[in-house]
Amino acid sequence: MRLITGVADNRIRRGEIVTVLNWLQVVPDEVLRTDLHLYRQYARALLQTGQLDAAQAPLGLLEMAAQADANMQGEVAALQADLAMRKGDIPRTTELAEKALSLLPPDNFAYRCKASHILGLVAHDRGLYDEASSLMTDAYETGQRAGDYLTTFESFSFLGNILHLQGKLHRAAELSQQVIELAGQSPVAGLGWYFLGAVLYEWNNLEESTYNFQLAVELLGIRGNPDSMANSYVGLAQARLAQGDLPAALAAIEKLHRPPSHGSIRPATRARLAAWSTLLAIRQNDLTTASHWGNRLSEFADALQFQFRHFLARLLIARGEKATAMEQLHGLYQEALQAGAHGLVIEIRVYQALAAATPAEALTFLAEALTMGQPEGFIRTFVDEGRLLAPLLRKALSQRITPEYTGKLLSIIEAEERRRRARKGEGAPVSPSSELVSGRELEVLRLVAEGLSNQQIADKLSVSLSTAKTHVHRLFEKLNAKDRLQVVIKARELKLI
Repeated sequence: MRLITGVADNRIRRGEIVTVLNWLQVVPDEVLRTDLHLYRQYARALLQTGQLDAAQAPLGLLEMAAQADANMQGEVAALQADLAMRKGDIPRTTELAEKALSLLPPDNFAYRCKASHILGLVAHDRGLYDEASSLMTDAYETGQRAGDYLTTFESFSFLGNILHLQGKLHRAAELSQQVIELAGQSPVAGLGWYFLGAVLYEWNNLEESTYNFQLAVELLGIRGNPDSMANSYVGLAQARLAQGDLPAALAAIEKLHRPPSHGSIRPATRARLAAWSTLLAIRQNDLTTASHWGNRLSEFADALQFQFRHFLARLLIARGEKATAMEQLHGLYQEALQAGAHGLVIEIRVYQALAAATPAEALTFLAEALTMGQPEGFIRTFVDEGRLLAPLLRKALSQRITPEYTGKLLSIIEAEERRRRARKGEGAPVSPSSELVSGRELEVLRLVAEGLSNQQIADKLSVSLSTAKTHVHRLFEKLNAKDRLQVVIKARELKLI
């Protein structure tokens, strides 16, 4: 039994939960009970894989066995807190996790890190990001001392997600990359790959984000965590949809809603999946499906994490109920601002621009979102709303609001629209090279090839000299050219002109 206990400890700490569970499920229950430490690991593995009903019996027996042992009572309370969280009973979760920390001695790092991590998740879901960051940092540091790589890297990964929500994309990417470098392709790196994929998606690095999401699915499958795997399928669906690969996006969505092969998912995860399904349907212009998932989302409203609450307002906008959406968004904006969740503030401001009653009001909201989004390079937050947002972005560009950044967003939106039209047979197929430049940039390129100066281009297109210079400069960057002659040569090589 000592050998089994040692191997099980090591495997669980490395995130190989399914492997451990397969071993322990063939060990007779009466044998497992002879080693209460191993029995606790068995209960932990059942919880990690979402087998909540099966976990109840060992937890009950462990609670009885711990009556005279305060340390063991604390360990059992930490496991019971995990069970309560996965069932969606948040008050009970908080009560049990705090009880665990009060009972566990300072040197019981293995279970203290677990209790801190659970409290961190509760704070994260409620939008209390400073508190969540403090608790996750404690869980990360304590987990390191315990040698519990699973909790260590999961907490570290969530610190990256909090940075993302705070609008600090570069720091979020750095931290997620640290998780991956330290954990490699071990199962404990799964969340790191997922959260890095989310940042890469925001930066419109679609191929790399797709790779990250796929690897996250594989690693989290080894862990057997149905909640985290569901998140990864959401990421895959988003990336494939943005790439215009509708069959692959639909395949990911189908897997997203497939019941887990074992166990169950948290109410918070069910709410999150309903929220994402609503948004993905809106992006496909499928209002019927979006409304279906919106109705389901209302059923899980109490369990919906703070970071997804504005999705309901997006459905109202799709339905044309803009005034109601604006009422909701005003309150959410204030809450997000107070929480320091500047990443969410940008998204909410974009939605407010779409719901605004007047063009002037819409431009005010959009200008704030652009100004906040530019330093960290937010892209998909804007581009995913391209169909509705493009006219406003053009208005912003005409008024010189973050012109280079706004122009970049418009270029991406226009390229994706051309691809969409080509797939639907509404226009000639577009070659990959022609997607390097926007329609306006192509006009400028042709005038450069004719030998016109920046001032002549500005006069020809009825734009300011500054705008003409911006377009020419962007062409230099996109074609990696040092001067006008190189721009023209490379454009002809790519058959752009």
